[in-house]
Amino acid sequence: MPAASPPMAPAPSAGGRGAGLSTALSAAAIALAVVALVVSFAVPGPAGLTGLQGATGETGPAGTQGLTGTVGPAGPAGPTGLQGPPGPGTLMNTSFTSTLTTIGAACTTYHQVTLTVPSNGTVVVNAQVFVSIDHTGGARDLAHVKVSSGPASCGISPYNWPVDVPASAPTDTVFFGAFPQAPFPVTAGTYTFYLNGIMFVGPDANDSFYYANLLAVFYPS
Repeated sequence: MPAASPPMAPAPSAGGRGAGLSTALSAAAIALAVVALVVSFAVPGPAGLTGLQGATGETGPAGTQGLTGTVGPAGPAGPTGLQGPPGPGTLMNTSFTSTLTTIGAACTTYHQVTLTVPSNGTVVVNAQVFVSIDHTGGARDLAHVKVSSGPASCGISPYNWPVDVPASAPTDTVFFGAFPQAPFPVTAGTYTFYLNGIMFVGPDANDSFYYANLLAVFYPS
């Protein structure tokens, strides 16, 4: 028998070349797309418009307070300042005498008190004095006692304190307590106030002041 012939290889298809070309073109297209994508990222586009500002959010709760630090050491004491002026309170002074002094027919000063005041105001002076009148029955005795801002000042005023012994009283030495007082407007300064007296009727060498005290009190305005 004749020997079998070997199988024959298939003949190359006419379309094989076209398929290879198509594959190459597809690969080139993909490469170009990749390059375009890379270029698009590398070269930025124009900036867009700025958007509107958003609403302010709510304020958060306050945080907890921190711990208080330790107290530092006390500093040294400063120097003592100058003494300030006197305050607006009242001031006073008092004066006493026991000298026996005749109350004359002319104005007689018996005693005085001095007071220094820091500002405008009023000084009120109060006096307490014993007066001894040597009285003769049938003759009237009349003395006036007052506090004044001047010595030997005995003019009639609402602040005079009269000491009056009527003529009908029997002959005797008569003692009286007199309590004259008066206000005096003042400004800052030092003032002296006087206890004065005068015998208007029936002067006698034995008509006398006998013990007195004066009290001056300043009231600021």
